Amino acid sequence: MLGVAGRASALTTTGGPVYTLPGGGSCALSGTAASASTGGTWTCTGVNTSAHTHVYFGMRVDTNANGNTMTGATPSGGSVFSTVTGTTATSITYDGSTTTVADQVNGTQTVTNQLVLTTNSGSVVATGGNPPGNSNGVIGDLFSLPTGQSSLSFTVTGKINASAPTFALQAALTAYDSTHTPASGASDFSKVDLAFYYSDCGDGVVDSPESCDDGANNGTAGSCCTTTCTFKTSGTACTDDGNVCTTDLCNGSSSVCQHAPGNSGTTCRGAVNECDLAEACTGSSSTCPADVVKTAGTACTDDGNVCTTDQCNGSASPLCVHNPGNAGTTCRATAGGCDAAETCTGSSSTCPNDAFQPSTFTCRSAVNECDLAENCPGNSAACPADTVKSAGTACTDDGNACTTDQCNGSVASPLCVHNPGNAGSTCRSAAGICDVAETCTGSSSTCPADAFKSSTTLCRASVGECDLDEFCPGNSASCPTDAKKANGTACTDDGNPCTADQCNGTADACQHPAGNAGATCRASAGACDVAETCTGTSSTCPADAFQSSTTVCRPSVDDCDLDDFCTGSSATCPADAKEANGTACTDDGNACTTDTCDGTSDACQHAAGNAGTVCRAAAGACDVDETCTGTSSTCPTDMFEPSFVVCRASTGECDPAEMCPGTGPSCPADAKSPSGTACGDDGNVCTTDLCDGTNSACQHAAGNAGTVCRAGSSDACDPDEVCTGASSTCPPDVFLPIGVICRPAAGECDIAEGCGGLPGQACGPDTKKASGSLCTDDGNPCTSDTCNGTSDFCQHA
Repeated sequence: MLGVAGRASALTTTGGPVYTLPGGGSCALSGTAASASTGGTWTCTGVNTSAHTHVYFGMRVDTNANGNTMTGATPSGGSVFSTVTGTTATSITYDGSTTTVADQVNGTQTVTNQLVLTTNSGSVVATGGNPPGNSNGVIGDLFSLPTGQSSLSFTVTGKINASAPTFALQAALTAYDSTHTPASGASDFSKVDLAFYYSDCGDGVVDSPESCDDGANNGTAGSCCTTTCTFKTSGTACTDDGNVCTTDLCNGSSSVCQHAPGNSGTTCRGAVNECDLAEACTGSSSTCPADVVKTAGTACTDDGNVCTTDQCNGSASPLCVHNPGNAGTTCRATAGGCDAAETCTGSSSTCPNDAFQPSTFTCRSAVNECDLAENCPGNSAACPADTVKSAGTACTDDGNACTTDQCNGSVASPLCVHNPGNAGSTCRSAAGICDVAETCTGSSSTCPADAFKSSTTLCRASVGECDLDEFCPGNSASCPTDAKKANGTACTDDGNPCTADQCNGTADACQHPAGNAGATCRASAGACDVAETCTGTSSTCPADAFQSSTTVCRPSVDDCDLDDFCTGSSATCPADAKEANGTACTDDGNACTTDTCDGTSDACQHAAGNAGTVCRAAAGACDVDETCTGTSSTCPTDMFEPSFVVCRASTGECDPAEMCPGTGPSCPADAKSPSGTACGDDGNVCTTDLCDGTNSACQHAAGNAGTVCRAGSSDACDPDEVCTGASSTCPPDVFLPIGVICRPAAGECDIAEGCGGLPGQACGPDTKKASGSLCTDDGNPCTSDTCNGTSDFCQHA
């Protein structure tokens, strides 16, 4: 599309004016611009715009007020351009505030100026100049040409009228010709220009409409300008400045690579040794943080001396130093029970001299209560000989009253021994009222067997009419559990008919619990009154009560009549009540009636209603439900599904779907694909894979007689198996057994080959007897009569 360049200050272009566009394109003038109705026409053909970013055609001028100066150089300062884009004719407004201009030859003139751009089809694309009231001023019309065209054609018509026919602008346009030579005359025509202007991406100049242009650097890592002269997207990586604490990214608004602070956490200075620290970028500064070291006292590599501290020095020259320290740390272990361990002093890196334990130091502890502890001599590393307590020294009681509990006096094995003794001492106290105490014999450490009182001994007497006497069992220390008469045993009657008068199996006294549930204790006084009976849980007769409010006192007589119930507080039956208006009642079998009570009648009412309720269910796959209208008790006429509705889906590849007939409720009979129709292969070469005309599923009957179903060895050792046509199973693999000759010997120097005896194994390669093997003598003593390893026959060389 052709348009008119925009009226904007200081449009920048790479080249122009040129009369022939690089790559092709030139213009020729016909007619003149002397008449506003006719004008001069510049016809431009073969215009190749594909080599440039943007291409314009027209006049470029500066702000000279009288319009006589139209420079061909790139304008600057307040230069302006007219632009209109679109496919409809559009007027271009010229600068200027009056309708007259001063001409150096003809004085003040009234001027009308116009440029019209027309495509070869004849439609006006853009018009410049000559709108009413805007007839003077600087001519500066640049028509914007579409880029990417290899051979563009267009025409430009120029028209100028003035009150004096020799007005400079009129004369200038009239005189403009194909040689671009202005006509002679009194006026200055040298700066009239009508030509091409263009801008190129990659020439290093930021032209309209480019955002940037770094020339040959466009699109490289060192530039943030793309090969199409637009800024690279913000965040695009560009050339590294060598600083790990900068991000090296384009910002989307400049062609210069930005090196903003970033990369937080990235190491920018490594540690020089174990007492130094690595520094990392902060992300907010492009400078690596100041060098820091580990604090003085930080642990570092051990030098193997327990009396040195092995710590960083914390200085600007970080080192691991090994100063005296670790006071109290063992630096020489003990060499015997009475030797003392030496520890670091903390002020020297040397371990102190060896020393012994003092005489107050226990070097051998007592192993038990019959042993004695030994102390060091104070001048030797060895512990004195072991000593024990004398025999007969009392020791820990073993808890057995029939043993003596004394040390044995043995040095080798000092022990507290527990021999029999203490005759007459009680060794088992009586454990209960039916037990007797036992005493030690003095000759045995075992207490005599436990004995008990006889079974005739009374140990607990009865304390009430429901209690029993207990006697010792004769074989236990305890008196039997206190027994009572069995629960339910009759005892003294208290005269209350609502009590049971029984022993309860746990109490000594006769119990009178509530009982006799159901016994009448107060008779009924009327129809809605109830007789009171013992509850069985209380010894008191219940309070007088009426029949409950759930008791029916007048039964219902029809669908919409209600049962009447006692009030629970009166003996009189309430007034006769009906079901509420709208209550559902017995269905009359008609889906289009409401079947509800009316609140006054005993009988159910059946008015028309139930709009939308199904009144005739679909009678088949091709039938549809009919629903009540809500205004009639009659169900609507029966309707059916249309003929495009599927009524029976396919159940297999040999079963096509059936469609409704559109005139009845039933789905057509289920039809199958004709017998012999090909269907899905089951992967078995011995089946036919055909529809049979009756089944939905593809049938895989035996067939394909003669088709190879198992390849053999391609020789007699294992022939191919083929389908029989009567079975879907490939015949069993048949092959010759091992040793069966498959290639007989062809001569006495040839060896017969046999089958390998395995499926698929072919006859072995033809082999000969080894070279030099003896064979039939030809009777000539001067020949060797041997096989040569390659021939079937005996050689007589």
